[in-house]
Amino acid sequence: MRDPIELYEYPTEWIEKITDNALEDMITSGLYIVCPDGRLLRRGLTTGTTASAAVKALFNNYTKVTVKTPVNIDVDVKVRLVGENIAVAKKFAGDHAFDITNNIDIIAKKIGYDGKKILKGYGIDTISRSAMSQLLDNMDDITVEIEIPDGIKKGAEIGRAGISLLGTTGFVEPWCKRLIDMKSELVKDYKRVAIVTGRKGWRWAYDNTEYQPIVFGIHIDEGLKACTGEISLVGMPSLIGRWAGIDFKTKKDDKEREDAVRQIYFKAKKIAKNLNSVYIIFKDRVISYG
Repeated sequence: MRDPIELYEYPTEWIEKITDNALEDMITSGLYIVCPDGRLLRRGLTTGTTASAAVKALFNNYTKVTVKTPVNIDVDVKVRLVGENIAVAKKFAGDHAFDITNNIDIIAKKIGYDGKKILKGYGIDTISRSAMSQLLDNMDDITVEIEIPDGIKKGAEIGRAGISLLGTTGFVEPWCKRLIDMKSELVKDYKRVAIVTGRKGWRWAYDNTEYQPIVFGIHIDEGLKACTGEISLVGMPSLIGRWAGIDFKTKKDDKEREDAVRQIYFKAKKIAKNLNSVYIIFKDRVISYG
């Protein structure tokens, strides 16, 4: 069986430990991850998916709606209706160990019929391009304002003006020790693995290399140490730079950026002797070493 989001194959011996007849449906839903001991981890839903559920409920008046996600997997979300023009969806973090947005209410208010529009309301910091696309894909020809009552309070905990609507897949990886342990075991089944920091790195590695991309987020050391086959390290400059102690914002030209990527390669090579290459994905180009 294959995970529908990261597209890795589960080892047969993991699957055989589970007797639930609904396992295949659970995996294809994108909401469950299989662990080596046969237990399951639950993925959560992004703020973008949660807000999309509230928006969709405004024009069909259902208390349970089916939301389209950016990875073309539909997910059912419960919604609370408050009169005809307000819908509330509660954010679900799954088994994520430190998601500050867990259980927050995201409110959608229908304010008119002036075309298909999304307006930022109270408690919203930013709306990412992928989240905006998902919102528009799940709504009718109405104008909606979205707010998060606890947004300013929660945003202050992470130094932001509010909570942002995000989500490149529509799902939240359940970052916790069990997930890191699971992925550390999984990579041992592959001869070539791309350790990637996020979804953009995953997409680039999947499209441009022959390596199986596995998202490790900030847990780069764990991914490098776990792999037994060939390794490529792929990601955006901000997260990998932070891991390597390099501020790419200070690198003004290609020569400085290339030198920094070379430093990252040798830092990673000290951890994993089987590292083959590093790819850093900048807005204007991809710089590699190895």
